[in-house]
Amino acid sequence: MLYAAVFFPFRQTFAIEYLQHAKGLTLQQAGSVNSGVFAAAVFATPLFGLLADRFGHRALMLTFGTLLLPLTFVVLGLTNFNPWISTVLMGVSWSLVPAVIWPATTLLVEPRRLGTAFGIIIMLQSVALWSSNRCAGWLADLAGAGAANPGGYTTMLWFFGLLSLTALTSVVLLWFRESGPNGHGLELARHVAKPIDSEV
Repeated sequence: MLYAAVFFPFRQTFAIEYLQHAKGLTLQQAGSVNSGVFAAAVFATPLFGLLADRFGHRALMLTFGTLLLPLTFVVLGLTNFNPWISTVLMGVSWSLVPAVIWPATTLLVEPRRLGTAFGIIIMLQSVALWSSNRCAGWLADLAGAGAANPGGYTTMLWFFGLLSLTALTSVVLLWFRESGPNGHGLELARHVAKPIDSEV
């Protein structure tokens, strides 16, 4: 939920406008930079899925993928690096996280309850997208962000950056749990984990 609340609102709602106003790109350039995130997923997502199946370490892979999210906002907000650097970081992140998290759900949930599980996941993500979009837009408006005031986007970037750090904290806690005796098998290669609710 936290990951979706950062990735989708920024890349689908605010990124192109931000790249134009704060980074001085044309609309075409901004669109190209933004689309690179999704182009990378075409090739990288199947590769990361294969690695998760072959070697396991799914929670660790989620941790690495989520770590790239706050780094993206550091690059965008605190450096003058080429915007394509942020595209590469977020593209790898976007390729890695879905390649692990959706299959991991099938390892954790009893097959007869998968429909309910995926439905709840989508519901939570939708709530996160709605609230995050509204909050980020409100912050940008409050700061007067726009072509005449590119510095007004700083508050919005901080919002996304802090939210991504919260997501990172959550997935690190998951990694610690999965690395210990109470894990559910996410770190094991080609392992069909015991469903959490199999005894319910």
